[in-house]
Amino acid sequence: GTISGVEALLRIDRAEMGVLEPRDFLTLASNSGLMRDFGTWVLLTACGQAKIWRDAGIPLSVAVNVSRREFGESDLPGSIRSVLDATGLPAAQLELDLTESLLVEDPDRALLLLYELHEIGVRLVLDDFGTGYSSLHYLQRFPLHALKIDMRFIQGLPNNTDDDAIVRAALAIGAAMNYQTIAEGVETEAQLDILQQHGCDRVQGYLIGRPVDADLLLDEYAPIFKFVRS
Repeated sequence: GTISGVEALLRIDRAEMGVLEPRDFLTLASNSGLMRDFGTWVLLTACGQAKIWRDAGIPLSVAVNVSRREFGESDLPGSIRSVLDATGLPAAQLELDLTESLLVEDPDRALLLLYELHEIGVRLVLDDFGTGYSSLHYLQRFPLHALKIDMRFIQGLPNNTDDDAIVRAALAIGAAMNYQTIAEGVETEAQLDILQQHGCDRVQGYLIGRPVDADLLLDEYAPIFKFVRS
């Protein structure tokens, strides 16, 4: 019943075009060579904001998605260290969300990179679990902290028996490997109830909170944050 963290969402708000979501501009950013700058700016902004919340007595974790290009950079761990040093955010409050496809393309390189990140102390989360080509052999080798179950399986709960079976299987895998489990896209009380019954550790989605500007978040959820502090 408490809020433990947030996920950073990237938007561009322009008066003449309205709010642009990543699908509207990330391809352009990638093709023009700006993805590295985007990634660095997002990390700095997200970690800096989390440090502000921490200083206000609310130590929220912040999850940031790692792009394919960022993961391909040889000095990603160095960039993460620099951002944490610059912002003063403890490493344990930063979660890096990584998709399965990033890890299975070159699993040996991924393994070395993940261990470097693990040594820094950041939390490593396998995002969209169940939608890629999961290899349990690789999964048991990677030093992960959590599995995020993709929202496509959550949307069918509690009535779709196939989705329910997949979710229960994913939760069982997470429990067996001592990974925390996180369900994405939770929008109804019925979905939350069934996930609690199945033993899911954390949930995120519109039922918990909709996207909100960082400077409005404390006011939006003040009663819950006061409960956390107490």
